[in-house]
Parts: sequence; structure tokens; C-alpha cells
Amino acid sequence: ASGPAALAAGADALRDALSKFPQVIVTNPEPVQAYFVNMEALQAIGNETGSERGFAHQRMDFAMIDALKPLTMGGTETWERNSGIGLAQVRYFAGMGMPPQMVSVWGLDSEATATGLIETLSEADFEPVDSTGVIGNGEPMHTNLQAREIGNPWRDELGRATFVGQSGDALVQSGIPDAVAFFLSGSETASDHAVVATSLASLAAITNAGMVVQAMLVSPTFGLRGAD
Repeated sequence: ASGPAALAAGADALRDALSKFPQVIVTNPEPVQAYFVNMEALQAIGNETGSERGFAHQRMDFAMIDALKPLTMGGTETWERNSGIGLAQVRYFAGMGMPPQMVSVWGLDSEATATGLIETLSEADFEPVDSTGVIGNGEPMHTNLQAREIGNPWRDELGRATFVGQSGDALVQSGIPDAVAFFLSGSETASDHAVVATSLASLAAITNAGMVVQAMLVSPTFGLRGAD
């Protein structure tokens, strides 16, 4: 695909992202229940516009996704060196929560890429947490300022550890291992919820010649706060 029009049409990536979230998030009373950014689309737009970063970073105004911070702060080259994969292998990022209790989903280009990244991390300093398939590189919520590095997606700004697990062609990431395990538990997904499924179908119908670049899943409380 050489441009935005050649990408997968409609809401396919968004639907895939929401299929990684447990359905219980739809009952979350917070105004925004999940965020989504289509990295394939942003990279295609960046190529069209000649972005020096390789993706249209200026299109990410409301992307409250923890996994995106190292990329936007450290730049693509640093992020790729630290992450263990190329940015072109990332289809989307999605996330939910507020610091420090945040969860990110890395939607990758194949299950093999996701498996390979888990293997790469396991060969580095990640170790199994328990029998749930979650691996991590330290103790949860333990500050380690010496380990922090701008552009490293596996450490936050305080050098705290991260925990990841594989969900098909995606990685689930959080500073809290139990949160990752819950996402991997195989419960009903957000994309299967009747309201979300109807919204996705409607969105796909109106974007069949285009793409969803960014999206938010919002609750009925959205707009009731002045900051929304």
C-alpha cells in the first residue's frame, strides 16, 4: 500500500482493537472508556506529507495511550531500537485508564510478529510472572530512576517495570501484571457488546472508501465534565 486510500477500508483495525478489550470496559462510568490510533493510517499520511518522523504525529491530539509516549518523546529511531520491532509492523495502538493504572494494546501486523516480540523480550530481561502468560522486567510500581530512558516503551518516566502478554496478533501492556492477565483471560470482548457492534457496523458503512484514523469509546457521562 503506497497511500491512505490503499489501506484496509473502514473500521477493521478499530474492530480488531476493541476485540482485545474485555467487555466490562463498556460499563466503565469514566467519560472515555478506550482510545484508538491507527498507526498504519498515520504512517501513510506521514509518507504522503513528507513527515520527518515517518508518521503524522500532529494527528494524535487526544491519544491518551501510554504506549505512545515513548514514541512521541523519543522519536521513531530510538523507539525502534528499544522496542525490538519496526514501527511499520504496528497496525494500531489502543489503550485505557489513567496513570499509573493504564493498559495499552499493541496491534501488530501478524501473530508471528507478536510471538517474535515476546521471545525477544524474554531473551532480554523479561521473566514470567506466573502461569497466565504475562512476563515483566521488574517489580510492579517500583521506581528505578536509573533505568528510565526517553524512547524506551518498556520503562515509564520513573523507570518502573512493564508487563506484557500476547493476545493473538497483539501485545497487551501495563505496569500492573494483573491488568494484563485480565485482558488475556478470554472473557467476552468489547467489540461483541451490542451497542459497540452496532456502532462499528455503522462506522464501517460510512468509511468503506476511507479509514478510521483515531477513535474514542465514550460512556454516557462524556461531556458532563468541563474538561471533556
